[in-house]
Amino acid sequence: MKYEEVYLKAYQDGREARIGLGNYFRFYNAERPHQAHGYRTPAEVFKSIPPVEPTNGGVVESLTLSPLGIAEPDLNIAPILS
Repeated sequence: MKYEEVYLKAYQDGREARIGLGNYFRFYNAERPHQAHGYRTPAEVFKSIPPVEPTNGGVVESLTLSPLGIAEPDLNIAPILS
């Protein structure tokens, strides 16, 4: 953001900076392809992820990462009751 927007512009005031940064964030998320996302935009990646539906009555279990970086349920935390 700093190298692609802020350092290239000379904002006159906070209002102008807010508008310029808002435009940049819209561009960054909706139009600019990202190498880490296979040259897709963050918006395309977000839209391609299916929503997660809780299967245990609405209680979402916490997850921890295994030593290999795989998300696993944390069995040491009691479920939150509402």
